[in-house]
Amino acid sequence: MIDARDTAPGRARPDLYIDANGKPDERASIDGMKAAAIPGTPAGLAWLSQRYGRLPLTRIARTRDSPGARRLRDRCALRLRRGNERRRR
Repeated sequence: MIDARDTAPGRARPDLYIDANGKPDERASIDGMKAAAIPGTPAGLAWLSQRYGRLPLTRIARTRDSPGARRLRDRCALRLRRGNERRRR
């Protein structure tokens, strides 16, 4: 299993989510500016690439003609064409 969940910012402290009465503010970690998190997906993808990948991550990330980039472009173009066709009807 790969844990690529988001994490709290480096300066986050447990008391950050305590209200003025000293009780935990359950909404503070969900809503508002204190709810910010650092995405874990990029680190998870980098780990997968290092562990199982055949190409260096720098090559995969830079190339516009990688298989993933081509698939993404093709999908977006297809969706745009389908959307335009639906609007014409």
